[in-house]
Amino acid sequence: MIAIDEMLEASQGSTTAAGFDRCDLYVTVEPCIMCAGALSLLGFRQVYYGCGNDRFGGCGSILRVNEEGCGACSGHPPRGVHVGRGFPAQGGLFPEEAVELLREFYAAGNPAAPRPHRPVRKEP
Repeated sequence: MIAIDEMLEASQGSTTAAGFDRCDLYVTVEPCIMCAGALSLLGFRQVYYGCGNDRFGGCGSILRVNEEGCGACSGHPPRGVHVGRGFPAQGGLFPEEAVELLREFYAAGNPAAPRPHRPVRKEP
């Protein structure tokens, strides 16, 4: 398994040369709007996810970035970037299991998370 940033570095920043158009992505939760925009710019072939994201979903729950694509972040897209390209997304793959994975993760906490700079206020 290779990380996205490693693929981009190996292809000198070209999403076409990186071959994202031949990659399918499997994730636990529907990508948020920002992530769906990034996936659109990278040109992924297909995205599969477990449960929807009814607060920030970018593949249909809130916005359909996956269908509409994402425009360039500036006036001139980087070399090799697919501007405006959407991608097929399929949700609902083992949604109960996806939610349970999230519950377990949040219940255990993230030991690798940095300490906050200021105290976190907890509601009583």
